[in-house]
Amino acid sequence: MLDLTKINRDYKLKWFDGEILHLPLPTQETLVKVMNLEEIDDVEKQIEGLTAIIKEVLTNNRDNRKFSEEDFAELDLYTIQVIMEDYIDYVYKQLGE
Repeated sequence: MLDLTKINRDYKLKWFDGEILHLPLPTQETLVKVMNLEEIDDVEKQIEGLTAIIKEVLTNNRDNRKFSEEDFAELDLYTIQVIMEDYIDYVYKQLGE
């Protein structure tokens, strides 16, 4: 019997203040957005897309932590990229890719 309650569906991210955030795996729509980022030729639009996805992922945390626009504005591109790469690596491992 497959027990869906046993599936680990959270990515854990330790925030700057030490809080562990539990981020759900992306929806199919979000995963498609991530995959489509590579097809965007305009670097500015690619950065905007990456930032929008990170906002979506962080905002949907299971810990009900609220993020302000100021919180997101303080994130530098390197940090955003590192979070995204690690998150997607985790997602692909969960999917068996």
